[in-house]
Order: sequence, then structure tokens, then C-alpha cells
Amino acid sequence: MLKYLRYQRQIRENQINRAIKQANSKQKSRKNNPNDPARFITEKHFTENGEKADKVQYVINLNCQIKCNS
Repeated sequence: MLKYLRYQRQIRENQINRAIKQANSKQKSRKNNPNDPARFITEKHFTENGEKADKVQYVINLNCQIKCNS
């Protein structure tokens, strides 16, 4: 049981690292695969004056368990 827990933690850490790498790269692939690390990435569009949002901020959501597993 403990071995499996460590295995699952390692998989999640690797997926989060891939999501961070994907968020920092120019490639913004949004696949519909439930195991894709892009499920940790959320986009936030923002401007300083309320105009059309040209700036995009990519945020890694680490508390993605309920939303992502459904």
C-alpha cells in the first residue's frame, strides 16, 4: 500500500513538472486526454484598464483533484 502511494505521488509530481514546462513554453497544446498534464493549467486573461484582454497568464492549479477526475 505504501509502495503504491509513493508511486502515485511520483506520477503526480512528474505530471505537474510537465505542466509547468508546458506553461512556460510557447506550445499551448490543450488535449482532451484526462491524463494530460494540461489539466493543471488554467488561463487567466487580464488587462490593466479593463480593455480587451491581450495578456494571458498561465497558472498551475495544484488542487485539481475534484474538477479533473470527473
